[in-house]
Amino acid sequence: MKKIFTPLIAVLLFVCTTAHAYLNTGRYELSGSKDSSGIIDYTGEMIIERQGENYRITRYLDGYQSEVGIGILKEGGLFQNDILSVAFCDLTGDVWGVISYEVLSAYELEGKWASSEAYTSGREFLTWVSY
Repeated sequence: MKKIFTPLIAVLLFVCTTAHAYLNTGRYELSGSKDSSGIIDYTGEMIIERQGENYRITRYLDGYQSEVGIGILKEGGLFQNDILSVAFCDLTGDVWGVISYEVLSAYELEGKWASSEAYTSGREFLTWVSY
C-alpha cells in the first residue's frame, strides 16, 4: 500500500501546483468581435503591466481608439483557470466598460466584454507577443 500511496501523493502535488496558467505581463496582440459570434471585427494590441497587486491595462484598437484600465486577477483553483477582470475607459470618447479574461495559458487569454454603449456582449482574444 505504501508503494502505491507515495507516487500518488507526488502526482497530486504536481497537478495541484501546475493546474492553472500563469499571466504574463507585456504586449499582447488583440482581436475581437462586437458580439458573441466570434467573427473578428477589430484588432489591436494590449499592454498588461503590474501595479502592485493590480494590473494597469493600455489598449490600442484599430489604430484610432485608445483605452486605459485597471485589472484584478482571481487565481483559479484546482483545474480552474485564473480570471483577469478589467474596467476600462476610452480616451477618445465617452465609453467605459468591463472585460473578463480567462487565462488559458501563459500566452493566451480569452475574454467577454460589455461597454456602456452596448446591448450585447463581445468576445476578445489575446496572444502574448513580448515583455
